[in-house]
Amino acid sequence: MAEQRSSTVLAAALRIMEPGHGVNETFAVSSNSPLPLRQLVELWQKVTGKKINVQWGARPYRPREVMRPWSAGLLLPGWRASVTLEDGIRQMEGLQY
Repeated sequence: MAEQRSSTVLAAALRIMEPGHGVNETFAVSSNSPLPLRQLVELWQKVTGKKINVQWGARPYRPREVMRPWSAGLLLPGWRASVTLEDGIRQMEGLQY
């Protein structure tokens, strides 16, 4: 199971280490399907059946708080997510899928 959990991340790391990638390059890996935090929490609860105690808006935003996903890196050439978010959550929680 641990091998399955790390397969997507490991594939990205191995891809970066292939010849042809320069030193100090910055890459991103993305499913190209960004998900707001509230939807991620809802999905996690749905998939796992576990309640997450979130108090939305309980604290004020900090001045330098980032509210958008980072998108400055080039997408890693030839990489794509091999596990859906739902299956990744199941794997992390040790659930069958």
